[in-house]
Amino acid sequence: MTTDTEQSMEITTNTPVSERPDTADMSVAALRDEYKTFDLGSIPADDHDRWDRHLEVWSELESRNLVEFPECARDGCDSTRWRFSVGDPAHCAECGEPVTDAEQSSEVHSAANRLMNGEKVEA
Repeated sequence: MTTDTEQSMEITTNTPVSERPDTADMSVAALRDEYKTFDLGSIPADDHDRWDRHLEVWSELESRNLVEFPECARDGCDSTRWRFSVGDPAHCAECGEPVTDAEQSSEVHSAANRLMNGEKVEA
């Protein structure tokens, strides 16, 4: 079910952040569509509104537990929340520990891809 906001508004890269709907009110499809409007390589470092909105959309998708992410390898952490920086390895959102090896990196990036694109988790 879509909300009136989603039906009346198509979000593009030019839609001001202040005019975008609350992420909690958006469907998974609408969140994914908006996330795809962010070209991370072209967002200026000082455009805090767009960076904050990018993280808000990601966090909302992540909070809906649509896919299973691997646990952080750091002893005592066990978080399954990850953050990504262009040119750097993924790192744990809780403790900052970077991925530990190629297999874990592949698992984290695969889960992120499924989160963004809606691919089903393989059993």
